[in-house]
Amino acid sequence: MKHFGKVVALIAGLAASQAAPAWSQQRMTIATGSSGGVYYLWGGALAKIWSDNIKNLTVNVEATTGQTVNLKLLEAGQGELAMSNIAASYEAWTGTGDFKGREYRKQRAMFAMYPSYYVAAALTDAGINSLEDLNGKRVSFGTPKGTIDVYGRVMLDVLGIKPARILNSGWPDVAGQIGDKLSDAILVIGGQPWPAVRDLETTRSLKFFDLTQAQIDKLHKAYPYFVGEPLPAKLYKNQPENYNSLAFWNIMSVSADVSDDIVYQMMDSMVKNFDVIKTTHPSTAAFFKLADVVRVSPIPLHPGVIKYLKDKGIDVPKNLIP
Repeated sequence: MKHFGKVVALIAGLAASQAAPAWSQQRMTIATGSSGGVYYLWGGALAKIWSDNIKNLTVNVEATTGQTVNLKLLEAGQGELAMSNIAASYEAWTGTGDFKGREYRKQRAMFAMYPSYYVAAALTDAGINSLEDLNGKRVSFGTPKGTIDVYGRVMLDVLGIKPARILNSGWPDVAGQIGDKLSDAILVIGGQPWPAVRDLETTRSLKFFDLTQAQIDKLHKAYPYFVGEPLPAKLYKNQPENYNSLAFWNIMSVSADVSDDIVYQMMDSMVKNFDVIKTTHPSTAAFFKLADVVRVSPIPLHPGVIKYLKDKGIDVPKNLIP
């Protein structure tokens, strides 16, 4: 009976929390990433902008283990803002991947922050000139369950490419694997230039191979989070001038429970004070464009964002309107 009483109390508490948001719009929390990481730095800059410029609003930053946790906290009402990449947001919305079995529908996109890019390379004497050439080869994907390990496998599966083996290890070991010919190629998704690739090209000649437009179209049709975008020029020595890549955009989402007026004010103050973010993390802030969210978001936008974008003359497609 003692345990039964606890269960009843828990159910009552959940019902109350679902009936109305348990938080006040005067205090919000941003779920970011590990302390000192890019998400955390963006979160700190945004918290300062919003706390300093919106009356009676205080925004705090919460360090987390990353995007999966962030979206789950948002859904549970344990935070009002969450950072994630568009792949995780799509999987949460559709109840797939790490979110299999439940659709997380409280998330509403606010803006696109910056992209993580796909890059593939091999030694120039390896005879690998395209993704198709990875059939039957050994491919390094770096950290187990990392971004490239998860979505790189999805990429190859959609395109019907079957390596003989996918190698997982810490990124510091990958350059040695390629250099010693224990692996044939390296695929990465992340902020570019990627340290392991840059380290490798200091001692070896690399061949960079990109995606064809047909491959990009096939990937995007299968999963909308595969967004084709050219890799910025001159990040690597032998990088082709027109390198067809994928951009895994990182976005800020807000709970659907937050009022339209507050979100509108947050958008306005963020844009007007964006120099704070430029100072905090200039390399990623350089990618920011207000209109990008309507191009890359796989989830609906918040109504407050839609109103702000329309006021700025930016059209919002019907599929992004809740």
